[in-house]
Amino acid sequence: MNKMITEILTTIPSTDPTNLLRLRDSVYSTDLLITAVAHFDFFSWLDKNPADIHEICTSLEIEQRPADVMLTLFKALDLIEERDGLYYLTEQSKDYLVASSPWSLGPYFASLKERPICDAMLRVLKTGKPANWGAKKDEKEWAVAMEEDEFAETFTAAMDCRGAYLAPVLAKTVDLSGYDRLLDIAGASGHLRIGYCVTTATYVRSDL
Repeated sequence: MNKMITEILTTIPSTDPTNLLRLRDSVYSTDLLITAVAHFDFFSWLDKNPADIHEICTSLEIEQRPADVMLTLFKALDLIEERDGLYYLTEQSKDYLVASSPWSLGPYFASLKERPICDAMLRVLKTGKPANWGAKKDEKEWAVAMEEDEFAETFTAAMDCRGAYLAPVLAKTVDLSGYDRLLDIAGASGHLRIGYCVTTATYVRSDL
């Protein structure tokens, strides 16, 4: 982990970067919505067929892991709701995302379906295989790309700078005082694990 970032883990900035982190972390969410509307007409289908995740995957021929991500996003956006294990549309989705609605915005979203990221989202939903980092066509799979110094340094720096803010917050939120060992399953520098220990000034034996 970057030395400077390690040194500031015991402090919290005076401002909150949540809105900036949300912009970065939601960069693919719009493309996923476009893909669901334009390639699957998902909301029109769900309007007629309230279903659980297994039926959704079977009927739309998509894989469960990315489907779970998609459904979680749509729930967070208040586009669907879950009741007794089944997913239903919200009133907003019925008004604007169902093809038969006179106020349907489906064509507006579909006009962007040729975006490269939408193509990548479609492949992920269909195959269940993760896209290349940044959805670059010429980029290697993440695990393979991490073997190259330049990519590994860029990715690790990205995770570390985020962790400089999140690690102290994590330490104040999650109490691990009852544990003496921590398993860190990750692909970067272990920034949250290190940050937790530095922030709380405690020793936890950890394994990567």
